[in-house]
Amino acid sequence: MEDKGEGRGRKGEERKKGVDRSKWKVVDTPQDASLWPTLAVTLWLGWMGFLVKGSIWVVFFTSPRTKLVWLGLCTLSLVLPPRFPEPFGRKIVGAWLMTHAERYFGLKTTVEDPDELELCSQTSALIFAKEPHDILPYSVFCFADSINRVLPQKNISALTTGAIFQIPFIKQVYSWVGCSPVDKKTFRRKLERNESFCFVPGGAQEVLMLSDMRGKSSTTKMTTEERRKEEERNNAIPLYLKNRKGFVKMALSTGSPIVPVFAFGLDKSYDYWIPPGLSNVSRKMGFVPVLFTGRFGIPFGIPKPTKIHVVIGRPIMIPKITDDDQPKDDTTSLLSTMIEKYHAIYLEELEALYERHKHDEGYGHRKLIIF
Repeated sequence: MEDKGEGRGRKGEERKKGVDRSKWKVVDTPQDASLWPTLAVTLWLGWMGFLVKGSIWVVFFTSPRTKLVWLGLCTLSLVLPPRFPEPFGRKIVGAWLMTHAERYFGLKTTVEDPDELELCSQTSALIFAKEPHDILPYSVFCFADSINRVLPQKNISALTTGAIFQIPFIKQVYSWVGCSPVDKKTFRRKLERNESFCFVPGGAQEVLMLSDMRGKSSTTKMTTEERRKEEERNNAIPLYLKNRKGFVKMALSTGSPIVPVFAFGLDKSYDYWIPPGLSNVSRKMGFVPVLFTGRFGIPFGIPKPTKIHVVIGRPIMIPKITDDDQPKDDTTSLLSTMIEKYHAIYLEELEALYERHKHDEGYGHRKLIIF
């Protein structure tokens, strides 16, 4: 726990850097993991477990007729549009799921400068770049239009791996709660239409890093300093961002501000085991095959009812760079230079955002490690 002297010193440093806590908009929902919120989260995030266990049961323990019915239902879901049935799916079912998820996770949001976000959103799309990914980046649900606390007058989509939309039933449920595939086509279309969205730039690669960062204990005798470094590494939060620059390039093409976002509590949702050697496989699949257990220790179950706090920083203003802006005889591309510059600013602002809030969330002993 941080002492009062350290807290005062930290706030003094914030004032020097122009951080004004009086502007912060904080909304905190009381946590409630009773029957209805648990049921809603099960219907939203419990489908993976249902499909895995249901498929095993159908294949090995049912009649040929039941197998045929199961195959037919799965095929029908894949053929139907993602938002089927519209508008019932999104406006009724999706809204019900999100309002109960808000209670299940005791969602808390802190928007550091809501006025500036609102001003920016009037002229361009905002790219909310949220970290970390962890096992499931479900904390993006705070941007759902049914509970949107960030830009109440705007619909903000959450862009997730396209693999989700190739899985029966899950593709409909995720569409109902406002998700879309995170591909270049969708990314570009939303920017051109001035439609704000949230996504996780680190992606599934961060899941692979979890097993590399945690749980490795040396059997050899270590010095106090070596043990301290190992403990620090095991407690670190890995972010795979050094080579994630495509979103900055697209932001520059339209002059869309980038907003750093961090979710606290996400890493307490699941226990997990990640098989080794999955880097190439996960890259092709779009997600990492991982065995995880959630509430009640159920494999592929729903997350534990951990409190989630999502902090939204100030927007990073991005200039619009077109081909006409680049000198034809320039050997060093202006665009490449600007990508490097604003990618570095994003990393700096994300780390600063984490540092401002980590002590209040009990993360004071944990560092971000950016790969």
